[in-house]
Parts: sequence; structure tokens; C-alpha cells
Amino acid sequence: MVTYDIKVDTNKNRCIIIASGFFQDSEAKELADKYTEAIKKLKPGFDQIALLNDLKPSTPGAVDELQRIQISAIQHGINRLVRVFGESAPLTQMQVERQAKETGIKAMTARTLEEAEKLLDAK
Repeated sequence: MVTYDIKVDTNKNRCIIIASGFFQDSEAKELADKYTEAIKKLKPGFDQIALLNDLKPSTPGAVDELQRIQISAIQHGINRLVRVFGESAPLTQMQVERQAKETGIKAMTARTLEEAEKLLDAK
């Protein structure tokens, strides 16, 4: 089972994605579609936090859909990305970082949401 949420803060020009669990292909597609719509509310140069503490490695089809999120972010002009991984998620971190190499998206890593916000607020 997967849970996710997408929060858009137009004042900070920031998107926060919170995802946990194991994505099936259809769930990952739904998230990618909702994400693509959500970031339209932001201006190019937006920042993003991906809170992935409890995300599990996904199916190949789900990985393709989740990679589409990175592509949408690049196309919409993402400025900075901070990923937050749980200490128990090294496989997920490797999977996400492998996707990032393919798309060319750059990211910082933080241990907590608060640390990620401080990194972005420090501009």
C-alpha cells in the first residue's frame, strides 16, 4: 500500500512531495499526473522537497512513472531539490539516485524535513 501527498506553497515557490510504501504502476502514474498539474501553480525556478522516508523500492513500471516526475520538474524549471530518506531506505535511495542520473536532475540530501527546509530557506 502506498500513501502520498503533494503540497504546493506559492509564497515560497516550493513543492513538497511526501511518499511512503510500495508504488504499483497505476499509483505511480496517478502521482506523476497529479504532480505535473500541481507544479503548474509554481513559477519556473521553484524548489522541491521529496520526503521519501518510508518509500520502498518500486516495480519497473512504477519507476518509469516516478522518473516522469523528475522530467516534469526539469521541464518546469526546477531550481533546487532536496530529498529526505529514512535510514532504513538505502535500496530506495539507490533506485532514486539511479533515476536521477538518467534524467540529469541534481539533488541535495537531508535527514529530516526541517533540515531540508533550512537548506532551501538559506538560499
